[in-house]
Amino acid sequence: MKTRGLIVAMMAMGCGAALTAQEAVLAWEATKKFSYNIEKVGVTPMTASSWTVKVIFSVTNPAPTADFPDAFWDIKNALPLKGGSLRVLVGWDATELTNTGSRGNLNPVATGASSVGAALPVSINALAAAQACTVALCAELGATPVAGRYFVTTTVAPMGSVGNGIAAMEGRPICPLTGPVVPGCPVAAGVATAANIPVKSVVKEFSFTGGAVVGRRQIVDIANCKKCHDGGQHGNTVVPRLSLHGANRNEELKLCVICHNANQTDIPYRTSGAEV
Repeated sequence: MKTRGLIVAMMAMGCGAALTAQEAVLAWEATKKFSYNIEKVGVTPMTASSWTVKVIFSVTNPAPTADFPDAFWDIKNALPLKGGSLRVLVGWDATELTNTGSRGNLNPVATGASSVGAALPVSINALAAAQACTVALCAELGATPVAGRYFVTTTVAPMGSVGNGIAAMEGRPICPLTGPVVPGCPVAAGVATAANIPVKSVVKEFSFTGGAVVGRRQIVDIANCKKCHDGGQHGNTVVPRLSLHGANRNEELKLCVICHNANQTDIPYRTSGAEV
């Protein structure tokens, strides 16, 4: 019954939706121009059971070239980032990521509502909400230069005791369908090519209480997945690299389990109570 509820909940959140043609075009070669980096996670207690979490991050260019020599991407103004998606997630706890309390309650949602789960992490639209770091705003960086860094904040109130949390970055730059050549985007015969860039997702574990960080146990080694999921030919089949949810979540299994956790059931969609 719990398994069926989990499947229903995931489908209700859009995981079963078909991809569009543009979403299916993945420019893996272009990912060498992009790196997501969580540089610091700061936690400030607000009450006995709530905290403000501050995530300082950057998007860098690990492979500068003559056409794009910058080391950092301007996420607010530069295509293909500002036309794509970039989100920061905050989840908890350590042994199992349960995110209990992320909704504030487990009451049923309105009929027809979607993208609501019992135990989703807090999700922040970084393109809209992020602020550029200054020395004053990002003092946590210490001697690290603030140029090219951004931050987002959110207040979380987990139900029950909590020790550790996890922050994540996910998303994809989108190369436009038409227009001039855009730095970081693929080019064919001198013409810009529309594509999604499946930048590798990243995570960073942290402590709510200031104690030692205890990360979630590792069950699967992605290196084993990549023995097949490498975009190469295996027998008669080309096995794609791991990219899911419209190229937003890529090649990082610790990101998957932030949402796909044991508490992610269909309880927000129950209305009569008879299913319990």
